[in-house]
Amino acid sequence: MQGSERRFIVYAEDDTDDQDIMKEMIGKIDENLEVVIANNGLELIQFLAGMQTDEFYPCFIILDVNMPVWDGVRTLEALKADWRYMHIPVIMFSTSNMKRDIDLAARLGAEQFITKPLKEQETQEVTRKFAAYCKQFTLSKKQVHA
Repeated sequence: MQGSERRFIVYAEDDTDDQDIMKEMIGKIDENLEVVIANNGLELIQFLAGMQTDEFYPCFIILDVNMPVWDGVRTLEALKADWRYMHIPVIMFSTSNMKRDIDLAARLGAEQFITKPLKEQETQEVTRKFAAYCKQFTLSKKQVHA
């Protein structure tokens, strides 16, 4: 990985407490991994569309299932239907543990479905996995559009 590569994830989540927790936990594990926040799925899509052609894509996207404007399912459908974004891994991260939600996310192309942990230790473990996953995946827009 070259030093000029920007490593970041995008976390689409409407709960500001959850946003802050994720940013804090990721920052403790990897201070070079940026967390970009989108308050809903539409905001996420607009952020991606506004990126410059020489920028790097996010390592992956974390989607909450229940958000206003565009929920996680609608956003996942839009991401996987668009050739510009369909290669970006998506992790659904929700308080839901309903089999119906998990199966739907898998059918639509989510890499994983993780139920939000309630304990701090579980949250730390999940964010460590996120940071490690990001080290494996960095792709520039130039590489995708070549």
